[in-house]
Amino acid sequence: PQQASTIAYVSTAATATASPAKYYTTQWQLADSSDTARNFTYVGSTITNWKFSHAVGGLLELELGWDCRNESTAVSAGSAVSPSSATTFDWTQLNVTVNGTETCVASIEVAGDLGLKTDRRLMCTTSAGLKRQPKRAALPAITGTLVSEFDDLTLHGLYTAGTIVPIVLTWTGANIVSSHFYTVTI
Repeated sequence: PQQASTIAYVSTAATATASPAKYYTTQWQLADSSDTARNFTYVGSTITNWKFSHAVGGLLELELGWDCRNESTAVSAGSAVSPSSATTFDWTQLNVTVNGTETCVASIEVAGDLGLKTDRRLMCTTSAGLKRQPKRAALPAITGTLVSEFDDLTLHGLYTAGTIVPIVLTWTGANIVSSHFYTVTI
């Protein structure tokens, strides 16, 4: 939704029990040994896993795993469009809370595997040798690592007691407009 009639919007990504409902066409270029740019176009692409990572002194990184239905090298290169005001998230813009209390960290990594069955090739005339859409085959799994200094026994006590607590990672970046900032929350 648009935020108070400004240029700021909120986007939410969440896992669900159903298979993915959105598919993309992705394209990338690779220079061959003669420096000729070769186009690779993938139709029916979906994200199968993701990983956010960040360390002191670095920028927030996002790595995506893709599954694609078909590859073509015969499609012309599309026009890349980059936002005019793109900004990054540096390590000073991260706030981590564990059980509602700020926790200082040296690095974090959060990864999600969406539990999709992607090897769905079947022999039939309707598929024409193409893969079928990925289907949910397992519950999504979200894992992570926080690296921190040993300050006291608080976190250790939560861990050894098997206490389930919220861990919230929030990056607050550059101002978009008014009181709206570029923000990523996990």
